[in-house]
Amino acid sequence: MSSPSSLVLAPLLVCATSLPLSAQVDEPDRIEIPGQLVVCFESDALPDDVESIVASWELPSIEPRLRLQETRPPRQWQRRGEDVFTNVGLLDFSPASLDLGVLRAGLENAPRMRWTAPNVGLTGDVQELVPNDPQYGNQYHHPLMQNDDAWDITLGDASIVMGITDDGVLRSHEDLQQNIWVNAGEIPGDGIDNDNNGYVDDVNGWDWVFDNTAPDPNGGNAHGTHCAGIAGARTDNGIGVSGTAGHSTIMPLQFFASGQAWTAANIAASFAYGADNGAQILSTSYNINGWVGDPVVTAAFDYIYDQGVLHFNSAGNGSELNPARQAFHQTFLVVSTDSADVKSGFSNFGTGCDICAPGSSVLATVLGNGYGTKSGTSMAAPNAAGVAALIWSANPTWTRDQVAAQLVATGDNIDAQNAGLEGLLGGGRVNSFRALTETLAPPTVALADGLPADGGALIGDLTSFRLRFDQILDPATVNGTAAFSLVGAGPDDAFGTADDVALPI
Repeated sequence: MSSPSSLVLAPLLVCATSLPLSAQVDEPDRIEIPGQLVVCFESDALPDDVESIVASWELPSIEPRLRLQETRPPRQWQRRGEDVFTNVGLLDFSPASLDLGVLRAGLENAPRMRWTAPNVGLTGDVQELVPNDPQYGNQYHHPLMQNDDAWDITLGDASIVMGITDDGVLRSHEDLQQNIWVNAGEIPGDGIDNDNNGYVDDVNGWDWVFDNTAPDPNGGNAHGTHCAGIAGARTDNGIGVSGTAGHSTIMPLQFFASGQAWTAANIAASFAYGADNGAQILSTSYNINGWVGDPVVTAAFDYIYDQGVLHFNSAGNGSELNPARQAFHQTFLVVSTDSADVKSGFSNFGTGCDICAPGSSVLATVLGNGYGTKSGTSMAAPNAAGVAALIWSANPTWTRDQVAAQLVATGDNIDAQNAGLEGLLGGGRVNSFRALTETLAPPTVALADGLPADGGALIGDLTSFRLRFDQILDPATVNGTAAFSLVGAGPDDAFGTADDVALPI
């Protein structure tokens, strides 16, 4: 996970041309949602009345009716390093048959408009799931990740909220109900938005597919219930299974239902809701390859990153090297492994993947108060998210970047079990006990590209260089020239003498 910045701290690419690429999995179809448009504009301060700003936009040659969607509170925040404020909102327009290109062209000249984009939806298989293997009937991943040892330190804390963005969570499940998030600012069933967060009676989260207060699965959708159980099924309650962070809190955020389009606006709204309502961690076990380059989803990632949220995404199930979703630097991509610490045959991998976690035949909660095994990087992502929740529970004052650094730096090296995949499995397989007990050494420069080697001389002008560190760094302190110094030895070729030269960066 890296922060978007002009400072060149991105990891250097690893040459992997000797690895064969497997066949690509079918990607979902993209559709545009009729009558909807996402707009992004800037302002010098947070506007009190966004609706009046929308109403003021004059569109010569066309006369659509524009309305800011009431069920989608506009996202308003100040990006890091910017003086202006960013405003992103979902518009309904009528007639819905209006040519979207004409409407977007007309809005280009609206005051301080940054961009417009259709609300795109994906249809098809977007969940990172492969069929069950019924021969596995226990939770092998807990001792493998040393969760049993970690639980002597913490089982997780209720103050640490994990948002599960998925097809819903069965809130009444016997092994989940005690951990379901409750909005303390809302009075159930009174029809009033008591906490003024833009949602009425959102006691346990929200369902953006059908815009209602019940983020429970529709039909036979059990994916989100299983992911929630991996991350946070109640531990040590004498019932069912244990979650990795079984005393932390689960926030159900339903942004998908079978048979419905998975839309950019639903993703953005669910991400923002989680960040705005106290979720420090979000886990998304869905195929986001199709969203690379989409400005709405990119803005959603920017928003949660700027709010300090730690996001996890499944790396994907196409056995693919360097999946497209590596373009999103605001999320941890989680590779799936099995009980022998071997990369799952279905799992994607690559230079942009961040960490591994068990995802093959993981036992967790399903519908009907039941339990079952599922396999996929879908299962790996909430396992890693659960370890992050344990770290945060034990260190409640830490920032997102401190938790991220601890998670990656304390993973178990599994290169020996995965010959030929060195450098393509991130920080190794998560280990919760190490994450709770080890103190990290100060970061060091692992590689410097563009600088002379030790003892070497600079030939010509130094116009740029690139550094790679062995740990995740805090962007608030690292992303600035004041964090670094560049010194030349001077004519005597010796450092620490009077003729050393400080070079400006």
